[in-house]
Amino acid sequence: MTDIKYSIVKSERRTVCITVKPDLSIEVRAPLRMKQSEIEKFVLSKRAWIENATAKMKAAAPAPITYGSKIRFFGVELTLTAAECKKAVLSDSLLLVPKELTQEKLKKHIVEFYRAEAQNYLPERVREISLETGLSYSSLLINSAKTHWGSCTADRIHLSCLLMAASPDTIDYVIIHELAHTVHHNHSSLFWTLVAKHCPNYKEKRKELKLYI
Repeated sequence: MTDIKYSIVKSERRTVCITVKPDLSIEVRAPLRMKQSEIEKFVLSKRAWIENATAKMKAAAPAPITYGSKIRFFGVELTLTAAECKKAVLSDSLLLVPKELTQEKLKKHIVEFYRAEAQNYLPERVREISLETGLSYSSLLINSAKTHWGSCTADRIHLSCLLMAASPDTIDYVIIHELAHTVHHNHSSLFWTLVAKHCPNYKEKRKELKLYI
């Protein structure tokens, strides 16, 4: 019997696979009729892969947010600093936040800071770029999505307030990217040609975005 702890999900599938989830738990997806002994044999055969995948997941895990941590705003680093305040306040290279917050509440204050700044900045900037490029849209929705910077449904643009971590020209790239989707609803060569027309260094900006994930 293996010493590797894992959960099993059986379904009408033909193959068996292993997934190391973000919380480092291990899930095995197997066919309905696969025996427990066969599953354990498979898991044991994948021990090296599981250990390697778990190590990579741990290394990629973001550092916990706490007082003294660094975050970015318009591409510039800010230091989270405890202060006598009720909400996050920008002060030079500091982001002042209320004292004695739990990590989760601290994250909420940061997101609310980004959201407020996004509401002030993004609507006007999207309007300006729309006029400059001739790419029109019907509405803009600002959300707090963590898995993507923006999206476009028909001609409605959605942008994450977390985009405020990026530099201004990188924010412009994301806006151009989503506006281009009002013309091409895919990532075809025509789409990228249109993006490149208005943002020639878009490949560089795409790489930069990975810094803020």
